[in-house]
Amino acid sequence: MKTYSYFIPLFAAMILLPPRAASQPAIAVGGMMTANFISGGDAESSLRYNNGWPGFELVGDLFMTARISDELSAFVEVETWRGWELRIYNAALTYKISGARLQIEAGKFVAPFGNFLPRRFAPQNFVYSYPLYNDYRTGLTVNNTPGSNAALLDGRGKLHVGDGLAVIARNAYITGFQFFGQLGAVGYHLGLANGALSNPTNISENKRPMLFGRLHVQPAISLKLGVSFANGGYLNSALLKNTQPDLQPEKYGQTLAGVDVEYSRGYFVFYGEGIFSRWKSPSIREDLETLAFSAEMRYKILPRLFLAARYGRMNFSEIADSQSRAPWEFPVWRLEPAIGYHLSRHALLKAAWQINRTDRPAGDPADNLVAIQMTLFY
Repeated sequence: MKTYSYFIPLFAAMILLPPRAASQPAIAVGGMMTANFISGGDAESSLRYNNGWPGFELVGDLFMTARISDELSAFVEVETWRGWELRIYNAALTYKISGARLQIEAGKFVAPFGNFLPRRFAPQNFVYSYPLYNDYRTGLTVNNTPGSNAALLDGRGKLHVGDGLAVIARNAYITGFQFFGQLGAVGYHLGLANGALSNPTNISENKRPMLFGRLHVQPAISLKLGVSFANGGYLNSALLKNTQPDLQPEKYGQTLAGVDVEYSRGYFVFYGEGIFSRWKSPSIREDLETLAFSAEMRYKILPRLFLAARYGRMNFSEIADSQSRAPWEFPVWRLEPAIGYHLSRHALLKAAWQINRTDRPAGDPADNLVAIQMTLFY
């Protein structure tokens, strides 16, 4: 049975179950418009932006929540993509089975992994970019597997626009269902979806669904700790049949495990994440492992003015070539300091400097960038 066939009875059950108490439907609408001016380096790099050409980027988001009954609600997020091409990133129904203790969500929703994705939008993101493990594209793809260790090593540090896989996709919206809830100081998520976090898909692309989960605890008002996991198939069966008809893509998946921490005190806020990722690839003898972490902070100097910074690093496991062993991707780190000013309750101005460093024999590529960001939201 295909993965998405599970959703039909779930949607039917949520719609047909009668509410326990009468209520009036209510609709809440919010929106955001972000304009970025970005200027970066033009070196051959996985982190190069827009070929190094400076320019503006426009992103708009529209959010709508509809309360259908006391138990049933719907959420939709529509975003423009580099202008006015509309994409639906989030569209899901949520049904409260037992209040806040047990709920079910079905449709397309943001992956419950770590503590960055819930605050990925510009007003909650302290700097300009996403963490490094969302931005750095490796030499792995969904439609073509490396033929040998040497072939994978030859592609290290190169630009993989549109097809190289990040550890977690920037738009980590997954299609499936999840049970979630809050039991006192403990919150949980558990569900099934299509694809993998490196390749979330609207429909299943191979026979292996993604199992995911998250558990977090808040022992104090100022402290929250979490653990997350995910395992799913990242290869596209239909695209691989032309070149490797005997391959069984569902045997090769991505496994992720993560820990995260959130801490606040006065004007200071800190977020940290650590992630372990393991891919299996058909022609590579070893597991392809990645260890990444991200640490960020914000400090309010004045009620409207703040300083922020994020540091991230990625290290990769070694594989054998013809003569020795070497990491399957070059180690990379990023430091991104930023300053922000709230012009009003609904307007935020930020400036950030992104410093990227890649440890490779040919030298560090020129892929740093400067970003100025204006966000209007309501």
